[in-house]
Amino acid sequence: MLRIYSDEISEKYFDKELKLEGWLQDLRDLGKIVFLVVRDRNLFQVTCKGDLIKEVRAIPKESIISAKGVIKGNEEVMNGWELLLEEVKVLNKAETPLPLDPTGRTPADLDTRLNSRIIDLRRRDVTETFRNRTRVMREIRDFYYDEGFIEVNTPKIVRAGMEGGATLFKLDYFGTPAYLAQSPQLYKQMLMGSGFDKVFETAPAFRAEESATRRHLSEFISVDAEIAFVEMGDVLDNLEGLCNRVLERAAGIKLKEFPRLEYDEALSMVGREEMDRKAEVEISEKVDDDLFFILNYPAEEKPFYIMKKGERTNSFDLFYKGLEISSGGQREHRYPVLCDNIKESGLNLEDFKYYLEPFRYGMPPHGGYGLGFDRFIQAMMGLDNVRETVLFPRDRFRCHP
Repeated sequence: MLRIYSDEISEKYFDKELKLEGWLQDLRDLGKIVFLVVRDRNLFQVTCKGDLIKEVRAIPKESIISAKGVIKGNEEVMNGWELLLEEVKVLNKAETPLPLDPTGRTPADLDTRLNSRIIDLRRRDVTETFRNRTRVMREIRDFYYDEGFIEVNTPKIVRAGMEGGATLFKLDYFGTPAYLAQSPQLYKQMLMGSGFDKVFETAPAFRAEESATRRHLSEFISVDAEIAFVEMGDVLDNLEGLCNRVLERAAGIKLKEFPRLEYDEALSMVGREEMDRKAEVEISEKVDDDLFFILNYPAEEKPFYIMKKGERTNSFDLFYKGLEISSGGQREHRYPVLCDNIKESGLNLEDFKYYLEPFRYGMPPHGGYGLGFDRFIQAMMGLDNVRETVLFPRDRFRCHP
C-alpha cells in the first residue's frame, strides 16, 4: 500500500486507495460520522463512518495512526479532499494528559513550552519559525558563496577569550584551563593573513553573561564574515547586501539603503549622552526604517581589535526593529598598534601570541562583522523572545532539555 504525505496529494490521486500516517490532532464526533484531523507535514481530514467509529473514539489525541482509505475530492474540506476511512491502526498511543496543547488553543507560558519542547514543536506556527530559520540560513550561505567567500570552521575550545574572562565558560582541557569560544573573531582575522581574503562561518558561540532578557542567550548561532583589503564602508556595504538579499528572498521583504547614523548624531536624536539599552530603543523609534547603522563608537566601548581614529573607532552596530543584531568594523592590522591596544585593555600579550604572530608577517587591512542569527530571526518574525527561535535554548537558568 502506497504511503505518501498529505501535501503531495493532487487530483490524480482522487478515487484511489492510499495510506496516510501522522498524529491524531483532533476529533469531531457527530454521532453517526466522526471527522479526524490528522497531521503529518500538513493537516488533512479523515472521515469515519460505520463500524470504525467506536475504534477511533478510543484513540487518544496525539497518538500516531495509520489511516487507509480512498481519497475523495471535496471542496468543502481543507485541502479540497478527504480520506474516507477503511482501516485504522494505532502505531503508537499517546499518554494522557498531554503536558500542553499542541494546537495552541490553550495558552501556555514559554517555560512550559520549552520544558516540553517536542510537543510544542507540533504547533504549526512554531514549526514555521524553524522553516524560516532554514530558509534564511540557506540564503545566507548562498550569498557568501556567490560573493566568493570561503566557508571555514574555527575551534570552539580556546585558550583565551577575545575580550577577557568575564563572560567566558571555563572548562578543564586535559588538566589545563580552556574556554568555550565567545566568537571566531581572532581566528577569522588570522585567516586574513593566509590569502583567503574572504571567509565566513555559521557556528555556535558562547557567552557566560548573567543576563535574563528577552534577547540574550548563553549559546547562540553567530554568522561571522571577514574580508581583506577593505575599508569600513566596504564592510557596511557587504552586510547591507546580505540583509537585503536574505530578507527579500526568504521573507519577501524589500528594503532600501539602511540609514547610517554617527554615534553622536544618534544620541542627539533622543537627548542622551550614552548608548545604553534605553537609548537604543528610543533611537529605533525615531528612525523611520526597520534596519539602520550606528557608526564610530567611542574607543572605550569597543574591543582591542577595532581600529581607532582618535577617541573614536571605525566601528558600527546594526539594529533591526530595536534589536542590535550585528557589530563590526575595520580591524587594526598593524602589529605594534595591536599590541598596544591589547596592553591598554588590561590583557596579557602572552595569551594572544598565536593570534598576534600572523600580524608580524604581512597582514592586509581587513574588516568584518558578526551577526546574531537568532536575533535576526526574532526581529524578522516579530517574536517576543529570542528563545522562541531556538530549538533547545540555553540561558543562565536553562540547561535542559
